[in-house]
Amino acid sequence: MPQPSDLTAIFLAAARSSSQTEQNEIWQRLYPALNAFALRALLPYGFSFPGAGPEDFVQEAIEHLRRKAGKYDPDKGFVEPWLRIVLSNFAKSWVKKQKRLERRRVPVPVEAVEEPADGPQGPNLDHRVPLTDSQLTLLADWPVHQRLAAVCLMGLWQRMVEHHLQLWEEWIGKAEIPQPFPPDDFAGLPPRGRRKCMAHVFHVNPNTVVQWLIRLRKRRVAEV
Repeated sequence: MPQPSDLTAIFLAAARSSSQTEQNEIWQRLYPALNAFALRALLPYGFSFPGAGPEDFVQEAIEHLRRKAGKYDPDKGFVEPWLRIVLSNFAKSWVKKQKRLERRRVPVPVEAVEEPADGPQGPNLDHRVPLTDSQLTLLADWPVHQRLAAVCLMGLWQRMVEHHLQLWEEWIGKAEIPQPFPPDDFAGLPPRGRRKCMAHVFHVNPNTVVQWLIRLRKRRVAEV
């Protein structure tokens, strides 16, 4: 793990880089240290939340840091104290959000959210119908890894038109996941296989992926 002065220098490089590729590489180097800081911030609240786990928190926390990185002022000291404050505040709001979601959550059996094995069907899920901007807008406030998984689980990636592809590539770049995405054999997988695939790609458990899918259906993304 980088020493304090090294961590500060690397963090500043990530915050100041104008290259998306370079940023992704630097954030990848920072991941072990930021993962440790994020888990320490979550520790006072425990690591068990219905529908989410510490791995979900870590991914959302690092995305939050990427958005906030430009506000770090190195003249006020090393980055570690700043990280502790930012992540502590984020952990507090994240836990509150999980509790709100749990109060609203109605248990839904996995069978109720099963996708057809041969891809979306019906008038609103026909993969021949182009994906709409409105459908992507409904996902705009989700963490990037959840956006990517949601689009794949609903088969919406098969419906992208040309002007969506740049946005799709940007999401994939931010998530720093293996290529190609989705994997070449994804379309032919049964529903359970698709969920396991997304769980493997994003390092979460399959139950977490089920909760993402339930949340997606509640937003009626496929029915815009």
